Amino acid sequence: MSLLWGVNMCLVCIEFQKGKLSAFEAKRNLTEMYVDIGFEHTLEVLQIIEGTEELEKVKEGNELE
Repeated sequence: MSLLWGVNMCLVCIEFQKGKLSAFEAKRNLTEMYVDIGFEHTLEVLQIIEGTEELEKVKEGNELE
């Protein structure tokens, strides 16, 4: 998983990367914060979340869509 450690790390990134938020929870929290963190960072976070979801599918033996 790619880390987005930077000067202004958002709470969604921190908590998701610690494993304290599921992908669903991270996306839900992101909808509450997207205005504050900006469009570009929102897209970066969504890519990380979706990438993690794909990895989980592979680990569980499910096919990728």
